[in-house]
Amino acid sequence: MKHKIFAIKYLFLLAASTPAFAQSTYYVSADGNDANAGTSSSAPIKSIDKANQLVLKPGDVLSFKKGDVFSGQLNIKQSGTSAAPINISSYGSGSKPVIDGSAVVSGWKRSSGNIWVASLSNYNGSAINLFANNQPLPLGRYPNSGYLTIRSHSGKTQLTSKQSLNGDWTGADVVIRKNLWQIDTDKIISQQGNTLTFKGTPTAMNDNWGFFIQDHPKTLDQDGEWYYQASTKQIMLYSSSDPNGRNIEASIYTAGINIVGQSNIVIKDIAIAEQRQFGINGKNLRGLTVKNVTISDVGQDGISILGRGNNVVIDGCTISDINNNAVVVYDHSGFRFLNNTVKNIGLVVGRGTNSSGSFVGLRYNAKAGSAIIQNNTIENVGYIGIDFRSANVTIQNNLIKNINLTKSDGGGIYTYSGKNPNNYTNQKIVSNIILNSVGSYDGSYNANQNAHGIYLDDRSHDIDIQNNTIANCTGSGIFLNGASRINIQNNTCYGNGTQLLVSTTPGADPVNNTILSNILVGKKKQVMSLNRSRLLRTAVALANSNKQMQDISDDTARFEYNASASPKTINLNGTYKDANNKTYTGKVTLQPYSSIVLTK
Repeated sequence: MKHKIFAIKYLFLLAASTPAFAQSTYYVSADGNDANAGTSSSAPIKSIDKANQLVLKPGDVLSFKKGDVFSGQLNIKQSGTSAAPINISSYGSGSKPVIDGSAVVSGWKRSSGNIWVASLSNYNGSAINLFANNQPLPLGRYPNSGYLTIRSHSGKTQLTSKQSLNGDWTGADVVIRKNLWQIDTDKIISQQGNTLTFKGTPTAMNDNWGFFIQDHPKTLDQDGEWYYQASTKQIMLYSSSDPNGRNIEASIYTAGINIVGQSNIVIKDIAIAEQRQFGINGKNLRGLTVKNVTISDVGQDGISILGRGNNVVIDGCTISDINNNAVVVYDHSGFRFLNNTVKNIGLVVGRGTNSSGSFVGLRYNAKAGSAIIQNNTIENVGYIGIDFRSANVTIQNNLIKNINLTKSDGGGIYTYSGKNPNNYTNQKIVSNIILNSVGSYDGSYNANQNAHGIYLDDRSHDIDIQNNTIANCTGSGIFLNGASRINIQNNTCYGNGTQLLVSTTPGADPVNNTILSNILVGKKKQVMSLNRSRLLRTAVALANSNKQMQDISDDTARFEYNASASPKTINLNGTYKDANNKTYTGKVTLQPYSSIVLTK
């Protein structure tokens, strides 16, 4: 009995010494009042400005009313704990509440002809985005489509056009296609005839490649085209009708949610739209969960997490209509990207950043990281679907389709090591479906079609590629460019320019690669290419292990895939056989994230 009494006393003292956090829920509603405390849904606060003044404690909830729109940027300046995170969420019924980055533009006055002018007198930034009835309007450009051509160039700061450049374009942006994988924007500082001089970027130009001009009043000659002059804070708009009757908004806030150096934050069940630069902007985070969040119409990146940290989870989100990259995460270990839909990324030339890493669905780069990228759909992307550069990465059960729509020489899944090989190991690309890597060659010159499915570039190494499906890529289904110690097994490549290509890169031969039990189905004779004899220093039995089918016509071939988590039954209109000569009559059942190529 004494022992029991002692135990009870001890437990009481332990409980009394444990800190108890007061958990509060703060409500924000468009019908609220910033004079309220906000701790009751019947007396909410009104604005994001007021929400930014709250001192949130671990376990607190900041809840926005569903169906409402809130203009501004939410700054999260406090941290939660792993047991009691700070939650940014929603309440009520209806659609997700929207953190909106735009402001209504009114007071349009005709300048001349179809050119109208309005003021953004309260805005102190530079670049903006313009929307009419929540639809993006195009930044003015010359010519309206296609490219002009570089006749000659001098260094990295000057070009001469083959076509006549009427008038003075000083102060405009010149957008130059530097190569297949990079399109840079630069500021014109002077002009002499058809010669433009600009500030210069690190990447060299090439004669006979393309350029165009944007961000200048003279480009405005089509309905909806606009230009913003930062020095006068004025927007110019080409409109054949009076724009005062339209709902026109300009994005003026940098980010929907800004988080720097905080820990244990959960953001869920909200929407972020029409932000000037970022949907969510984070740095040096330890424990961030973004769940069931919709991010759309953002001027640069949907989600950007830089600095160093850990345990970032993005789950069940929809990220769409982003000018640059959908998601960028650097040097945060324990990253998980699960069950997300990413679409319409980097499709407007001239609106992305100046680097080879623009127009990407997901970029994960960590010197000492780890990541799981699983069950996502990534579609309609200007360049690469998933770009990863880290050890301990698993990319599994993703559907990636319609990629390399703005640039080329990229892949659905891509990685790169470079001249100083990294120590990345435990990298797995498993059971993904990659379709339609097409490539855009506008503004290029004598360029080969080389948009790939899985692309392991320049000294990549120690990667497992298993059970993937890659189809209808203009380049290679799987491309090893100077990559070594790659295990390629049980993949299906169908209808690509080349199904599997192993090549050298200067200073690096691909060695010790295993290529076994793959199904390679082409519509031309070359389905596998090893471009030098010494590349065969590899554990590969080409003739006996990999099933190769070629010269198949669309009339006799049938390609089916299942990009879902459940088995899928396909009805057949006859009798077919697969690459292993197995016969199917009437139907075939595909397991999750698998495919089959059949011939009649």
